[in-house]
Amino acid sequence: MEDFELVKQHTISNGEVITIAIDEDECSILVFNEKNEKIGNIDLKEVDDGFYITWMYLDQINPRYTHKGIGREALKFFKEVYRTGLYVSMAIYFDPPLANKIDPPFIV
Repeated sequence: MEDFELVKQHTISNGEVITIAIDEDECSILVFNEKNEKIGNIDLKEVDDGFYITWMYLDQINPRYTHKGIGREALKFFKEVYRTGLYVSMAIYFDPPLANKIDPPFIV
């Protein structure tokens, strides 16, 4: 984790300690397990008054990491560091054809 300056440890519900790192160059939040394997990442795009979540996938190595509050903790850490709004689109929950029709942003 020496590649990142902004790093936080977090214990998930099964007792495992994960590492949340903010990659300032790529505008991304990366999450690693205790073996330094990448669990997943959240990509963001900077907008005028905050950041817009463009991609979020946190079960790249194993679905056992889902529903553990990892995404929530990663976004909380990002907000603590940058002290700004995080925006997400409802479209991320739909298939791509529908995503172009439904895109009301809301604040995290």
